[in-house]
Amino acid sequence: MKPGDAAAGGQETAWPGAPRVLLLVPARTYRAADFLTAAARLGLDLVIGSDGALPLGGLPVVHADPRDLSRGAGRLVATVGPVGAVVAADAPMLVLAAAVASVALRMLDGGSGAGERAGPSGVIPQLRWLHEMERVCPLGGWPPALAGRAPPPDFDLPGLADWPGMRVGHRLRALGRHPLSMDLARNQVAAWTALLGEDDQRGFTEDLATVSVGLDHRSRLRRAAGVMDVTAWLEVVLSWPRRFVAGGAGWAAGTDGDRPAAGAG
Repeated sequence: MKPGDAAAGGQETAWPGAPRVLLLVPARTYRAADFLTAAARLGLDLVIGSDGALPLGGLPVVHADPRDLSRGAGRLVATVGPVGAVVAADAPMLVLAAAVASVALRMLDGGSGAGERAGPSGVIPQLRWLHEMERVCPLGGWPPALAGRAPPPDFDLPGLADWPGMRVGHRLRALGRHPLSMDLARNQVAAWTALLGEDDQRGFTEDLATVSVGLDHRSRLRRAAGVMDVTAWLEVVLSWPRRFVAGGAGWAAGTDGDRPAAGAG
């Protein structure tokens, strides 16, 4: 069972600093609810554009006309403002989503190219927390050197204790007691969905097997990472659900720094 499966559902508010996403929804579709549920689980700051849908999930709707690409995309970008991603909830909005993304990228780069790469603001808070956990408790590096110096955080996690010369053990305890800790079901759900998707990565695993017949799962993953030039981090990131999410982070908040054996990385 996924983390949070037993938790109560319902519309959730966006996390502070969460990525802002424009969701384009046609007037008639049965898919909007799934997108709203996923956005709520991820704590995204969602903006909805539509050519006729009523307010969805308590969110206001901005007019978006897929039949007027030449002017509609520019107006939509001007109305909505900066977003980290544009997503079409169904086929009628696919061309408009591409047009909006094209306009936004031209604006980012002064009309001369493909804009700029997303920075730290494009990473949801729960994944920022997991990244900081990885830095002090790396894959294959268990047990962590609790007395060693903790590296300065890469991300700004509001409320996270930090001081010059902080030790790894102190950083682990601070992360374990932070509001983004994986001890909280809402954080587990957001991280799990972002990393594994709604299907627990079954589709990804099947695709990986199709293009890497005859290899074991780890070899398939490493081969795919090499092809995509992400060898340095793909296997690490996909280990987070097992290592940090499913078992929570209560062990990190303890005073002795001991981790349950079942979650050893």
